[in-house]
Amino acid sequence: MTLRHSVIAMVAGMAAVASTALPARALVVCTKKSGAFFLRDACKKKEAVVDPASFGATGPQGPAGPQGPQGPPGSGSGGPATPIDFRVPVDTASTVIFDSGKLQLAAACSAGGVVTLTATTSVDHATIQTHGNSADSALNDFDIAMPLTIDSDVNEERTIVYTEPGGQIVVLPYLVAEDMPLGGTVACLVSGLAFVH
Repeated sequence: MTLRHSVIAMVAGMAAVASTALPARALVVCTKKSGAFFLRDACKKKEAVVDPASFGATGPQGPAGPQGPQGPPGSGSGGPATPIDFRVPVDTASTVIFDSGKLQLAAACSAGGVVTLTATTSVDHATIQTHGNSADSALNDFDIAMPLTIDSDVNEERTIVYTEPGGQIVVLPYLVAEDMPLGGTVACLVSGLAFVH
């Protein structure tokens, strides 16, 4: 019998005796400099704790425990960005390109290749602002019955910022390109990312 097998047998025997003679408690395997092993509540002054796995005295892994509670909300955008990608030929009807559940953004491309964006809200008393290279717009009482039309007759970069009484915030930077962008493969382009928090 090897030393390893002797130690395993000794630990198993001590554990069996301890489990029948004592109430359940946490025990540790201790060793002296001489190599003697002991099963104790805590190792004595000149003893060292021995990891039972170091000599193969571990059982199978137990089942996974229950899932813990949800952690606190993180900082930042609140989630991954949603890509906005509207690449169309001339004379494309209004198409929804983003919907946060409260803010909806639709885009159209006219027969002349002009992009029109329309923002609508499903919540009264929201606030929306758009800023870019051309005219800026702001509605501090953005209502369901009042869509905001954002005409872009030039290539530009814009940002929409939206919030509503329930606390949803949407920040949407995007670019508008007309006059056959992307090497003439499309007539109108709206491309950006929406961050919802």
